[in-house]
Amino acid sequence: AGLIAGADGIMVEVHPNPKKALSDGLQTLDFPRFQEMMEEFHNLCQYLNKAEEQRSSRTMRGAAS
Repeated sequence: AGLIAGADGIMVEVHPNPKKALSDGLQTLDFPRFQEMMEEFHNLCQYLNKAEEQRSSRTMRGAAS
C-alpha cells in the first residue's frame, strides 16, 4: 500500500528466527520471506513506473494536439 501511495521507503523488521526475536517477533519477517517481499516490491515498482510512463506519454500527446 505504501508504494502505491508514493512512499519513498518502507521499514521492515527482519530476523533469522522471528520466534526468537527479542522484540516484535510476530511482525518480523525471516530472511526468505523478506527476499520474496522485496521481489514483489521490485515487480510492483516496475509496473508502477511503466504505468506512469504510459500515462505521461498520453498526457504529452494530448498536450501536443
